[in-house]
Amino acid sequence: MSDPRPWILFLNGPSSAGKSSLCTALQACFPEPLLHVAADMFLSMMPRCYRALDVAPDSAAAEGFLSVTVPDAPRPFIDVQAGPFGHRVILGMHRSVAALAEEGSHVVVDHVLLYPLWRRQAVETLADHRVLFIKVSCELEELERRERERANRSSGYAYGSFTCIHEGCHYDFEIDTTGKTSEECAAEIVQHLRSDPVPQGFRRMRRELAEAGLEVSRHGKV
Repeated sequence: MSDPRPWILFLNGPSSAGKSSLCTALQACFPEPLLHVAADMFLSMMPRCYRALDVAPDSAAAEGFLSVTVPDAPRPFIDVQAGPFGHRVILGMHRSVAALAEEGSHVVVDHVLLYPLWRRQAVETLADHRVLFIKVSCELEELERRERERANRSSGYAYGSFTCIHEGCHYDFEIDTTGKTSEECAAEIVQHLRSDPVPQGFRRMRRELAEAGLEVSRHGKV
């Protein structure tokens, strides 16, 4: 019997991998209404001074999201450093996704799991829901090409997120956006859902966290 709970399609991929476009394409072909929740949406709720690039380390951005250009890197590299306020915002996002699913809505999550803490928060908050954990990948050269063409993004975020976000993750499905349109990628995901899969990624990660004695409190502290 098919699981009656709503789907949470949790996309994790680097900056400029095409996740936002993929979410829009999924909304167009998913058989029921699908809500799009993105990390960028939650960051945009913060006062602008709490999100800044290459400002003083004692600025307000250090409490939120301080982006730092890494000097002498072999390619453009921006390191995103989250402060206490920034971590709380991401934890609130995870709880918001859970609340939407508990009210019966299907949700697609557009995320970049930059920190192990964020992965643990997401797993502990959502593991009892019906989560299909999806790896969104793209070749680095293509990521950087797309990044250069984006008017709203500085070069270096793609490489900064490319190297770390998949560590410790166990995915239920993988999609490579390098040579595919958003519509083609969305069709692959929907086709997979038609097979009525039983996702195990988040549950497996929760078991590993429990075995390692890693827990996250309500306020996002380990």
